[in-house]
Amino acid sequence: MKEFLMKNKKIILIIFIILILIIAFSIVFIFKVVQQKNIIVELNMDNYLLQYDNTWEITKKEEFEVNLLHKKSKSELSIKINELEDEEQYRAVDELFDSLLYNIQVQNPDYKLIYKEEAKITKQCIDGYKILFETDDRQATVYMYKQGNKVIIFIYEATHDYFDILLDSVNNIVYNFRLKETQFDVKSDINLETKEINYTEQTNISNMLKNTVEEKIASSNYLVEYSIPDNFKSTNYNTEYGYYDFKDVPEGTNLELSTRILRLNLYEYLSRDNIPNIYDGYILNSYNQANEELDKFVDNPLTYIYKNNYLTNNEINENIEIIFELNQNHIFIVKISSEGIGIPEELVKMIKVNSFKNIADYR
Repeated sequence: MKEFLMKNKKIILIIFIILILIIAFSIVFIFKVVQQKNIIVELNMDNYLLQYDNTWEITKKEEFEVNLLHKKSKSELSIKINELEDEEQYRAVDELFDSLLYNIQVQNPDYKLIYKEEAKITKQCIDGYKILFETDDRQATVYMYKQGNKVIIFIYEATHDYFDILLDSVNNIVYNFRLKETQFDVKSDINLETKEINYTEQTNISNMLKNTVEEKIASSNYLVEYSIPDNFKSTNYNTEYGYYDFKDVPEGTNLELSTRILRLNLYEYLSRDNIPNIYDGYILNSYNQANEELDKFVDNPLTYIYKNNYLTNNEINENIEIIFELNQNHIFIVKISSEGIGIPEELVKMIKVNSFKNIADYR
């Protein structure tokens, strides 16, 4: 054996070198194949930025829609950007989700709903929903979230064999998706001129104020629990609005209070350029000696207070609105109106929001 090795050492060395080269080239080839599979492709459109690995190919590319097809499995992923109409853009994401779920089930009667859940969508962790459906041979996942005045919907469909295999790839696409949206800072776009509220001293009313009573209303998927002076008695029971009269006011005068929830941004409601706004419905001019003031009420929850007063037949009329911010698109309003009598500061300071919460399933 030793003699054989000595006689053939050159041949053995060559064979050894060849084997080393083959192994090296094999490692490089395998590395390149793996690397090739992990290539990330970027699609940069005017309205969105999309990243996907090259196991997918784009079959449709538009400014508000893009469709991807998985090359091997023929699984599909569609992304749609829907711009909301003016009357819909202040709807909460849970309301939009209910409509989406209903439409999907109507248009796809063979889809069986497996589960639905609230989820954080994209790397920006935007509140949204995730839904899973299945049929006899396929599964589908729908991701949905709202950003500004747009709703973004992802629909991933695959056969049972490939659904779980491709799920990580799909989740990465959803995670890295970015909507290019000009952020509209409504606060900086309006000029809020605030000044201290001048309350009317009304001793006969202030002396009657002792305790508060807790009330609640539910509307636009929000439940608000609040306190008002117990001198106000309900005049019209309604779960979505509150209507109250102040009892035992002097004869010939009137003092009433109402509450409601609006699907509207706080600052838009305070802007004269927006409709509706806090200034609607009041006829204020120099002839009736009108005056109005706006000031911040409290910081948590962010709340503003507005007051106007004017004369009618030489009798004072006052209106005070307290506007509590529930979220970016919802506000709670307490309105106090008087005729022939002032609204004292003591009454206003007894009004509080005790709690509020989103109740998506409220009807």
